[in-house]
Amino acid sequence: MAHRADGLNDIFEHDVKIRDNLNTTGGTIQETPINPKDIVNKKYVDDKFPVTHASTTGQTSSDHHIKTTSAEIDHDNIINTHNLTTDISHDSIADVSADDHHPQSHNIASHSDTSATGAELNTLTDTSDADALHTHTGTNLTDDIFLLNNGDTASGDYNFDSGTFYIDATNNRVGIGTASPGKLLDVDGDIRIPSTGKLYTITSNDLNYINYNTWATRSGYGLNFYTTGVNRMRIEDSTGNVGIGTTSPGAKLDVSSTTGGKIRLTRTDTQVIADEVAGEIAFYTTDITDANENAYIRAVKDTLAVGTVPLDITFGTGVGGVVDERMRILYNGKVGIGTTTPTSKLDVNGAISSASLTVTASADNTNVAGVNTMWITTSGGAVVLGGLTGGVDGQVLYVIRKDTTNDLTLENEEGAGTQDFIMHQGSDEIIDGGGVVLVCDGSDWYDVSHAKHV
Repeated sequence: MAHRADGLNDIFEHDVKIRDNLNTTGGTIQETPINPKDIVNKKYVDDKFPVTHASTTGQTSSDHHIKTTSAEIDHDNIINTHNLTTDISHDSIADVSADDHHPQSHNIASHSDTSATGAELNTLTDTSDADALHTHTGTNLTDDIFLLNNGDTASGDYNFDSGTFYIDATNNRVGIGTASPGKLLDVDGDIRIPSTGKLYTITSNDLNYINYNTWATRSGYGLNFYTTGVNRMRIEDSTGNVGIGTTSPGAKLDVSSTTGGKIRLTRTDTQVIADEVAGEIAFYTTDITDANENAYIRAVKDTLAVGTVPLDITFGTGVGGVVDERMRILYNGKVGIGTTTPTSKLDVNGAISSASLTVTASADNTNVAGVNTMWITTSGGAVVLGGLTGGVDGQVLYVIRKDTTNDLTLENEEGAGTQDFIMHQGSDEIIDGGGVVLVCDGSDWYDVSHAKHV
């Protein structure tokens, strides 16, 4: 309720003073005061002064404040202390100090007061930290308390939840899970991207990225690597197969191309000398009895003159990690088995054995594909051979009798087999002992031996 100052003479028309009214001993509550100690009731005041806040339009500040002539107080202090916007025109309030007008229970704590006991209102002075916090200017604060969404900025390091999120303002780095980021973005932990997400590299067209999803021709998911929008490599999660140039790898490493898959091994040494390795494929097992590299294929420099780098292919095998070279293919195509310096197309340092075949009965078209030795047994009766099949150009066949129980006859140009015998005498021959050597030209077999004939 508002009280008009110019009505005080009416209130105190019975010589009732403020101090006397505060002492009500011996007085009574009266609608109309009778003696100085009586207290007026609300109805008397309302009837006498029908003024409310809504009806004070046009009134001055003096109309709303009691004027007395004692205990003067500087109202400017009250205005400055309480941030009032309307001047108080009267000079004093009797026996009422600023603290009485605004009790100390209204004190607010300054931001520098860590004791939480509070501080006087007049600590909120211009340019103080508390004032800066109130106006959000931040001019006297070390750090902003928060950022607004209107372009507000901040400076300095930022550490949220002890390294959960950290901004290194000195090096312009961001750490997630670390308070000491070593790169522009340093994540100490896992990063999760949904199957519909992609991890891009910065390009003008966003065509270089990594994603994890299914592929139309394969079941299950896989990790895909794209450049210029084309899938270059895929790692399947179900098999672990890696495909380069293919989205459906059929092996642990599947390299595909329309011109043929290619794997390149490079030696970067600028001066390669004889027998130095240019590249190698090593074969290793983790067996508990022999966890070693027990085989290899290597490309090594040949001993040809300096100025060129001819490469030989060598093959090594072994056990217990001790591997020796077994075969070498020279840069000129010569093959050495048991030798590193073959002098012919096939140079074997050691015995050679080949496939053999045993015949116990007569036949006109015996298949000798891949066979170099044909054993004949006549214990079951005489054996007559009218021809062979499966021979290739240059193939050598040794026909050997294992017993002399009965005759062995080779028919000359019989025509019964795919490939005929061409005997050196021009007629059928009976091999009475030992054997005969035949060489194939791809069409027929020629007798090149001089065994005893009957």
